[in-house]
Amino acid sequence: MNDIRSLVLAFEKKLKAFKSTISKLHQESHAQAAIYINSELLRLYYDFGKEIVTSPFKKIDKNILYYSLNEMAKKQFQNVVDLSPDNIERMALFYSLYNELISSFPLAVKILFAIPWGHHCYIIDKCRSCDEAIFFVHKTIVNNWSRNILLNKLDTDIFEREKAYYIDFNEHEFNICGDLLQNLLNDPYVCKFMITTKKNIKKVV
Repeated sequence: MNDIRSLVLAFEKKLKAFKSTISKLHQESHAQAAIYINSELLRLYYDFGKEIVTSPFKKIDKNILYYSLNEMAKKQFQNVVDLSPDNIERMALFYSLYNELISSFPLAVKILFAIPWGHHCYIIDKCRSCDEAIFFVHKTIVNNWSRNILLNKLDTDIFEREKAYYIDFNEHEFNICGDLLQNLLNDPYVCKFMITTKKNIKKVV
């Protein structure tokens, strides 16, 4: 149980740092704030995944770990982060899928953290390699694909047909708009943090 508590405390520390970062949003537009919150949320999920994958506690009972994390989130963070068992499992897969890419190309996070978590869940479930996954992440950004369009594309042979597709990880700016932006703005956890941020700003004022 001490091993479980160590991981829960590590998660709690990262959650507090995340909420502190988000609370500093004051004058950004609604869309800009949502894009920033989404990016930081994905960074948090990636870090959570790393905590699980690289944990020295190899014999931890996952069911107990997931239950403990869920209880911590409910009590201290009012469920503004999804720590359900399925989502925590995906966080670990999220880290495992992209860890080597980010180690080799740190700027890849600009692309990776630009789309909503719901899009990532489809990609994690459908893609067999990092090359295939980052291909669909980048295509989603460039074409502003909605979640439904992405799901349809994942069921085609587009990756096989465009394997020579080149991604410039030095690109810094993306124009998130259209259906992709609407999906991001309607993401339930981004919305929860938007509400939390507004409440914090009102308290400060």
